[in-house]
Amino acid sequence: MKKFLLIICTFFCIIANAQLDTEHWFAPMSASSLQGTPECYLYLSTNETTPFPVQIYNNNTIFSTVQVSKGNPVQVTIPNNL
Repeated sequence: MKKFLLIICTFFCIIANAQLDTEHWFAPMSASSLQGTPECYLYLSTNETTPFPVQIYNNNTIFSTVQVSKGNPVQVTIPNNL
């Protein structure tokens, strides 16, 4: 019984930390608007209290670098010409 509970607890710990990775990929998204060109944004947040830099790439070229920390989420505007 103890081994079973240990396996279950280990499984839930792994799942709880599954999204705390160093690299994330976002699928392409599109939007349409009847009034002009839509604005695009990236919203970045974390639960880390120590600020750290996040590099945003476009076609393997750094587009922007921002500092993100807990309580200091960042909104990055993506220009329409990218």
